[in-house]
Amino acid sequence: MPGISGMGDGNKMDVTKTTGCVITCHNYAQYLAQCLQSCIDQSLKFDEIIVVDDAGSDNAREIVGLFACHGVRYLRTEYGDVSKARNAGVSAIPWCNFILPLDGDNYLDTECHKSCRERMGNDWKIGVVGCVIKHFDSITGEQGFVLEGHDGIYDNNFARKNVLDNCALIRTEALRQAGGWLNFAPDGIEDWGLWLRITRLGWQICRAKDAVVHYRRHSDQMILRQGVDLQRFTVGNWKFHLCTAIITLFCGRDWALEPYFNALPDALGNANVHLVAVDNSGNPEYSETLQARLATCGYPYTYMRDDAKCLPECTNEFLARDSSTRLANGYPLNEHVAGLYARARQKLPQCEFVMCWEDDIVPPVDAIDILMRGLFDNPTAGASVIAAPSRYEEQWILFKNTFGGFVNEIPPSGQYTTIASSGFYCVLFWRDVFDIPAFRPAIDGGHQYHWYDCAFYYDIRECGYDLMLCGGAVCQHLGDPSVPPIVKTITPKYSNYQGDGINDTPPPMDMSAPFDFLKFAPDREDTIPLYLRGVD
Repeated sequence: MPGISGMGDGNKMDVTKTTGCVITCHNYAQYLAQCLQSCIDQSLKFDEIIVVDDAGSDNAREIVGLFACHGVRYLRTEYGDVSKARNAGVSAIPWCNFILPLDGDNYLDTECHKSCRERMGNDWKIGVVGCVIKHFDSITGEQGFVLEGHDGIYDNNFARKNVLDNCALIRTEALRQAGGWLNFAPDGIEDWGLWLRITRLGWQICRAKDAVVHYRRHSDQMILRQGVDLQRFTVGNWKFHLCTAIITLFCGRDWALEPYFNALPDALGNANVHLVAVDNSGNPEYSETLQARLATCGYPYTYMRDDAKCLPECTNEFLARDSSTRLANGYPLNEHVAGLYARARQKLPQCEFVMCWEDDIVPPVDAIDILMRGLFDNPTAGASVIAAPSRYEEQWILFKNTFGGFVNEIPPSGQYTTIASSGFYCVLFWRDVFDIPAFRPAIDGGHQYHWYDCAFYYDIRECGYDLMLCGGAVCQHLGDPSVPPIVKTITPKYSNYQGDGINDTPPPMDMSAPFDFLKFAPDREDTIPLYLRGVD
């Protein structure tokens, strides 16, 4: 539940301000008279009331005509789209300070409008005041679920969960800045999308505890006609209304640029993303090519040049290509990459998600959907990852335990499970989780277990967040065409693997040589994967 803070100052209601009530109706004529009567009976009268009859085939027009003497307007539209219908209703009435949308099958308590206006008061920071929603059965009248209210401000945004119905008092300036209601059904919930955009614009949202809306449950409800798929609705809103920043480190591998930029549209679809390209190549010609590709990729981006070198005697591109050099320099390599991510984090735009995507990875189609479903699947999920094979061993870059133990089989499509660790090749974090740990090159703070990514996952797990493995999806892990492949391609094996407990106990180490990572105890050396020795 989002945090609640106390009420602010300046809450006295300004009675000179106006409110328009926009009622949308699609074949709800049998309920419309009760809805309209409740609007007319408000203790604080609406200044405008309009019914938008959107593509209906019943006698809604006649019902509205019965209330014309009370100033109720009628607008006929043929959108078959509740978002467009609401926007049309707002445009059809004189400008008002506030808008209260209402579905034609619901009705208001007599004090609803007044309670919302009193809670809004003169506080210009508040953009939306929600209502208490009381569900009832249309046939039996039996009371059902009640969405309670609070007088305080919701400090957190609505990214993880929607806690408001569409019937709320909305400040017109906030509504206009957010672009009104946007529709992309069946992949989202239009009112939740509006609240997400309004909070991203800096407006506060609260609820009036005495503003009651009666929510009718019946077989003709729009949400039942469309079908309730909460996972799809949630991911649709996350993709479209929130922002995902994508961090990619570019070390100078020119052969990887073409497949990387070609993969963007398939992996991201219509998601709202911002690329953060970290150019660590130290190669002016490569940098020029990279910037040209960014300028034509069709996505907003931040170009960040970082000329730090891992090793003075070779380029970063050579280090990425040459496995023996990587293997011999595990600690400086992880220290270098950890520093790049730490500095990239300082350049992130306002965003709710952070995706790390390595330039030699081609994610599956709709990768961002798959990753977001991983976050949706588990309320304690802080990150989700898609499997990718190592270029150096016939194994996935997926680990059961912090200090080793490969995950050999991945869950089938649509299933997710927790694992201990992975790489940063194709992973999605909640932004607030991504901001928690420091980027450090070693798990133990020294020079023995130097895996920056494993250390990062270890830290977020210590804070109570899980890493989810997405089932049924695999990334391509590309290799330099000039370098012969070391291993064959892995054939995916799918199972209902649910994990067997994460073990964070380190294996025994030869403490007489703490700075030589390769000097493992003899009985442990064969069990430590190459990836955990600095090779991915």
